[in-house]
Amino acid sequence: MVKQTIVERFNQLELQMLVHSLLYYGMNKNIISDNFFDHIMYEFVDMKNKYPEELKQSSHYEDFADFEGATGCNLRYDTPEIRNIVRKLLRNLK
Repeated sequence: MVKQTIVERFNQLELQMLVHSLLYYGMNKNIISDNFFDHIMYEFVDMKNKYPEELKQSSHYEDFADFEGATGCNLRYDTPEIRNIVRKLLRNLK
């Protein structure tokens, strides 16, 4: 098993939150539980507080710099990058 760096984990959590926010808020689809989404948010916020310098190196830092984990509805999730990921994900779920 390959261990993720802190920046890689930030990137993964950011993408998960963006993808599932688009699904939930933008498309009215829910493929993970609210509890799991909360877990992702809380992990992100905890890491953000512990590793603020590493967060600045993440792919979506500007979108998450002020994120405090209350909800994903205010994230900038409706982008071509995230829409592409969602399309692939939904295709694979069929």
